[in-house]
Amino acid sequence: MIIESKMEKIGIVGFGVMGKVIANNLHKSGFGVLVYDINDDAIILAQKLGYTTYSSPKEIALNAKIIVLSLPNPKIVSDVVYSDKFSLLSAASKGSIIIDTSTVDAETTITNAKEAYAFGISYLDSPILGRPSAVGNWTLPIGGDIESIESVRHVLGTFASNIISVG
Repeated sequence: MIIESKMEKIGIVGFGVMGKVIANNLHKSGFGVLVYDINDDAIILAQKLGYTTYSSPKEIALNAKIIVLSLPNPKIVSDVVYSDKFSLLSAASKGSIIIDTSTVDAETTITNAKEAYAFGISYLDSPILGRPSAVGNWTLPIGGDIESIESVRHVLGTFASNIISVG
């Protein structure tokens, strides 16, 4: 008999310095952690830490309704969100929520949010204010629709102590 886990699964796209500490706190808080990173060494580390890894952001989107982006620049964020190669939007189910913790410009965020909205997916902009060593005590200014923000507050609270809705 196969027993399916009722553990809520959170996707992490980008397992660098910040993505790793987010994943660790999610795991410590009882969430299932699903990881994608373009870097093979990051994937190997994620596997050693016991996280489920996938070979594309699309696979993450097929297996998690909440997806956290922790990526190095706006171009990579946009590629992951809607390029043909990586597109989260083509695989995510309606009602999914993307939380972008990357530091990107407003224009990129607005474009990505509009693209996501067209697919019935919420896109929350939530850059991290804090160093990796302060995980759990970070401040997260978060922009997006209030209903989506409230529905992921339990996730955000695993790595931030101060969550500020900014519209």
